[in-house]
Amino acid sequence: MVVSEVIKLAKKNHFDNLISNSKNKAETTCSIVKTETRSKVNVNSMSLMNVNDNLTNDSQIILNEFNKYFLTVVENIKVENLYDKNS
Repeated sequence: MVVSEVIKLAKKNHFDNLISNSKNKAETTCSIVKTETRSKVNVNSMSLMNVNDNLTNDSQIILNEFNKYFLTVVENIKVENLYDKNS
């Protein structure tokens, strides 16, 4: 295994553990995303986004779409965790 793969796997396991042991999984997930993307992404670099088959440069609409996406991801994780606990 290459060192970069080991690091990637270790980070994934660490984040999975943080989320699994968190009382507020949504907040923990958002915190991880914020921490991991803070220095890598320039939020002003996105100028257009396709929303419902319409290109928009409205930053508030783009922000709302990202929020909806990440909330959906968190809800799916919660459902999967509930399913795993009931299995």
